[in-house]
Amino acid sequence: MELVEDRYTKKFSELLDQFSLSQHVSDATHQDGGIIDLLITSSKDLPRNVAVYHNQLNSDHKPVFFQISAVPISKIPKEEFTSRNYRDMDVQLFKQDIANSGLCNKSLLSNMSLEELTTYYSNTLTRLIDKHCPLKTKSFHKRPLSRWFNERLQAKKRKTRAAERKKKKSKLLSDDLNYKAERQSYNWMQKIVRAQYYKEQIENCGNDYKAIL
Repeated sequence: MELVEDRYTKKFSELLDQFSLSQHVSDATHQDGGIIDLLITSSKDLPRNVAVYHNQLNSDHKPVFFQISAVPISKIPKEEFTSRNYRDMDVQLFKQDIANSGLCNKSLLSNMSLEELTTYYSNTLTRLIDKHCPLKTKSFHKRPLSRWFNERLQAKKRKTRAAERKKKKSKLLSDDLNYKAERQSYNWMQKIVRAQYYKEQIENCGNDYKAIL
């Protein structure tokens, strides 16, 4: 990068300018000279105190130190969802508690009105479900989907997750192999869809390369 009149350096610098990117290393990063280890950021994210470490290391390249402001993951919006894991519920114990509850006590139920029966039925079942399968709240960081992530990928992702859950539950070699095949297929599909998306963006943007960012 120090050879500012070199045609490849010029082309690379023009490419950075087209995408509003900046290169910040100005000192040699190789023991034989030359700026070949780069620090590239968007024009909005300017690093501070960029410095090349010149002390002897077991490498022919020199490390580049810098400071930059970054948004921690805690700043990404979080969402919460509450659910019950019915798969882990002991159905036999649940049935046993129902049998031992007032729901199976005819003498108790016979003295209740329809409204009282409805309330008692709802409250008893809710209490037993809370006992055997309590509500659990989980939080997660909500990240926006990539623009190239389409419905086909979403369906493939669900299929891959289902294969993963089945593998974890059964612990069978056949299910493990099936999950690995689904995961490999999903990863490969992501690469194809992403490449096709940006190919179309580049073809349609004309000379306005910033439009594809």
